Amino acid sequence: MRRSSVFIVVILLLLTGVVLSGRAVAQPDEWLGAAPEPAAPVLSLPTYYRVAAGDTLCGIARRYGVGAALIAQANGLSLSDPIYAGQYLVVPAGGLTYRVVPGDTLWDIACRYGVPVEELLRANGLDAGAPLLVGTELLVPVSLDAPETQDRGDREPLSWPVLGPVSSPFGLRDGRPHEGIDIAALAGTPVRAAAGGRVVYAGPAGTYGLLVILQHDDVRTTYYAHCNEVYVVPGQTVAAGEVIATVGNTGRSTGPHLHFEVRVNGTPYDPVPFLRS
Repeated sequence: MRRSSVFIVVILLLLTGVVLSGRAVAQPDEWLGAAPEPAAPVLSLPTYYRVAAGDTLCGIARRYGVGAALIAQANGLSLSDPIYAGQYLVVPAGGLTYRVVPGDTLWDIACRYGVPVEELLRANGLDAGAPLLVGTELLVPVSLDAPETQDRGDREPLSWPVLGPVSSPFGLRDGRPHEGIDIAALAGTPVRAAAGGRVVYAGPAGTYGLLVILQHDDVRTTYYAHCNEVYVVPGQTVAAGEVIATVGNTGRSTGPHLHFEVRVNGTPYDPVPFLRS
């Protein structure tokens, strides 16, 4: 009798396993492989590389797919200058990365960022008739630099984008480069263009939160980060003092403020000497 009971229990367990095996149970691989939600455009910001023993500019350039001369220029170096272990180098990015969302066309994306469709196709190795798949990441070849001209000291002074105390200066912060200044201000305070120029980026940019980048009529670009609202679009021309955004707390931020950067030929400089006293 006891053997019969054991036999029946075994049969029941086997039948239960068969039934359960027919049920669809999500596995971790399935969760990871699920289609990603469409993402907003993300700015390819410069990388900060910590030089290791034995590194050379050419070797770093090959690693990142960027010209060695461009890395040298971004760091105020010549190709023959030595680099040292522990030194931080700016590795410039080559444009913007945009993830395709439903309804996008190449024409729409090109118009949005003010670049010819032909350049967009060439940068991504696409044919004009190729389908545009949702989730595809495209490189948008937006140049943030201008040809080198006079020294930065000869420029017209910039206006303060917001008025407030500098809560974090330019330079190293917690052992990492802080490539601008933080200006404390209340959320919603108008952010004004520090000088006249053209909008080359306006939108979400990772740790920068909502970001506006203005290209001025020389080698300078200015960055306005952690904004709450943005009032401009790429390709738009703005005047000095025009409201382009409002102060916010977006991205990696611990409170409302404006992170403001000044770059010359892609290299970040302390903004304070550029600003009107």
